[in-house]
Amino acid sequence: MTVAYGKQTDGGVALGSLDLLDPQRKFEMIGITAKAIEGMGEAELETWSSLPHASFDLVIMNPPFTRPTGHEAKKIGVPNPMFAAFGSSDEEQRLMGQATKRLTNGTSAHGNAGEASIFLVLADRKLKPNGILALVMPVSLMSGDAWEKSRALLAHEYRDLTLVSIAGVDGADLSFSADTDIGECLVVGRKNSKGSERAVFVILNERPKLPMLGVTAARQISQLIVQKRLRCLEDGPMGGTPIHFGDDTIGQVVDAPLPASGGWNLARIADVALAQAAYQIAHEHRLWLPTMNKSAAVQIPITTVGAIGETGPYHMDVNANTATGDIRGPFDIALRKPNSTPTYPVLWSHDAEGERTMMFEADSEGLPRKGVTPKDQAFVDEKDRETLENSIALSF
Repeated sequence: MTVAYGKQTDGGVALGSLDLLDPQRKFEMIGITAKAIEGMGEAELETWSSLPHASFDLVIMNPPFTRPTGHEAKKIGVPNPMFAAFGSSDEEQRLMGQATKRLTNGTSAHGNAGEASIFLVLADRKLKPNGILALVMPVSLMSGDAWEKSRALLAHEYRDLTLVSIAGVDGADLSFSADTDIGECLVVGRKNSKGSERAVFVILNERPKLPMLGVTAARQISQLIVQKRLRCLEDGPMGGTPIHFGDDTIGQVVDAPLPASGGWNLARIADVALAQAAYQIAHEHRLWLPTMNKSAAVQIPITTVGAIGETGPYHMDVNANTATGDIRGPFDIALRKPNSTPTYPVLWSHDAEGERTMMFEADSEGLPRKGVTPKDQAFVDEKDRETLENSIALSF
């Protein structure tokens, strides 16, 4: 059985392979420089010849998370941080960046997701059918917009998916790696073109502090999956299946459906019961909260904001002038005075702290402008009427 693995090094990334069926356990390390260490010494090898596609039974990687985007480059003063290892010149970094775009064109790799999304593509290419994938990934893989195609790749091409994240209880680290402060998740799956409609989500309270604790957790997770003893997201607010170490509960496991699109929102959920209650509201239109019997659950009508309201006009159509100085928007915007009841209430500036409730008041008000000409005034009056009919003016 042939295993491929990747790891971060001081200078960049190293790739390697190990034949587990070889009695001498022949070891081959292949670096970015395309040099291989063999029994007779160092030799130059072409990586695509020594690492053929669909040739590995197991791929394990903890890839770097560097992004090639401009703000990342400015932080460390190099054109392309992804290719800055081993003293690469600016021109070499530019050429390797161009090659990366060509090689990843049409794949799930995404620049904003970073280098880790490219390594996912690489791992998928190297795996045999029915091979095992085991990756350390940024936790944004599970919910980030830039990772949408990566999630689709996993859902469509892998079975027995298990994703592990850390809830960060009491401020605990969110990463599995000791040398990063980026939130991480573990992804394990078996390559199979039948894909997956469901996955197992594991949420640990904190990063395992000892190897024994991690091994114990992994063994429990495997046994729960094999014995089909996992609670499901659809079960109602019962919580996940707990994982124990001695008398302590160190995490929970839940089996859940994978959405056709969008995030896999069971990352870092400290209390699975809340996720199960949210599922009941969103999918069953039923209010079933923790401690409630199923018979006491209440059916409630659910819809989207877009179905019952409309977004207000573009901000330039509210309070701006045209390029020639004519009135474009009929209002001047002023802060709403305390305890006042404005004629034209306006939600103008997003305030997350104040808008985390189902109901909140406008933060500003629209003051109708005075038209200079009768035509201007007629325009302002018409816009005033339209806004009043819509009840509220919104700006984003």
